[in-house]
Amino acid sequence: AAEAAGPKIVSNLPGFAVKVVVPLLLQSMDSSNKSPTVVGALTLLTKLAERSPLEVSSCLPEIVPVVSSAMTDIVDAVKTNATECMTKCCAAVSNKDVVPVIPKTIAAVSDISLVPETIHDLAAVVFVTTVEGSVLSLLVPLLTRGFKEKNTAIKRQCAKIVANMSKLVEEVSEAAPFLPQLIPCLDKARDEVSDPEAREVCQQAFDQLKRIEAKVAVDKSKKADVEKITGLLK
Repeated sequence: AAEAAGPKIVSNLPGFAVKVVVPLLLQSMDSSNKSPTVVGALTLLTKLAERSPLEVSSCLPEIVPVVSSAMTDIVDAVKTNATECMTKCCAAVSNKDVVPVIPKTIAAVSDISLVPETIHDLAAVVFVTTVEGSVLSLLVPLLTRGFKEKNTAIKRQCAKIVANMSKLVEEVSEAAPFLPQLIPCLDKARDEVSDPEAREVCQQAFDQLKRIEAKVAVDKSKKADVEKITGLLK
């Protein structure tokens, strides 16, 4: 009965409801839940992404960490549904520079052997389109994993990608959630990397992110306060 009702509920939800429903579905994907519950939540999020792709893509910073974890679950049904869910959730990412690399980026979540090759492909991308939070949410986990590689060339490529992307961030609030992940990686890399040229690339990327961090500290823009707006409506 639940399997029949869930999709019908989702199919009747307006796009405006996405921001309310997504957190509830993500809670149901927690590893403390039984696998059928996780699969059910993944299935509903997949359907929600098909119905309201743009609204779901705006929630990617919250979606990616949770669904990525499900993609490495020990239960095959969870892994399969999580991979499909991630693919659907990323379908509305409109950054033309990144779109060709998205399938391999998703595959690298569950197969770490693909990380070096995917980073190599991403390093060849010429970024010209504005970089938004949805793109960063997808690429930052890959980059942080790349910084953990022992290969100096991989770390250099990761730093180059960060530097190139960060120059195209127009709204600093979009990058703010990812600075605590990337800045420590670059700080460590610029100390550990022995090759002078690679170290310089890491330093440049580090300086660029510190400049964004400084802008975030004085940024006046604010996200809508749901409770305040609800109060005004009432």
